[in-house]
Amino acid sequence: MQLLNASQIREWDQYTIQQESIRSIDLMERAAVACTDWICKHFPGHSFDIVCGMGNNGGDGLAIARLLTILRIPVRVFIVNTAGKKAPTFLLISKD
Repeated sequence: MQLLNASQIREWDQYTIQQESIRSIDLMERAAVACTDWICKHFPGHSFDIVCGMGNNGGDGLAIARLLTILRIPVRVFIVNTAGKKAPTFLLISKD
């Protein structure tokens, strides 16, 4: 497994968005589905607390929480705003 830093992840996101003609929000949803599937496979029967900032990763956390809730898995979400900024994708996901 290769670990990427924040800059490398942004580069790969942009590459994927351009090469696959996919919107950023759809890429986020794809990642949330994959992560939710992994969580359900490895932690069946658990409940979860998800802590989200208000950046793009916070949007990922909200999408995962939404998918877990749809599956009737107990989830508590905590939103922390330390930077005072909200990423556009966070705002889109938070409307769900």
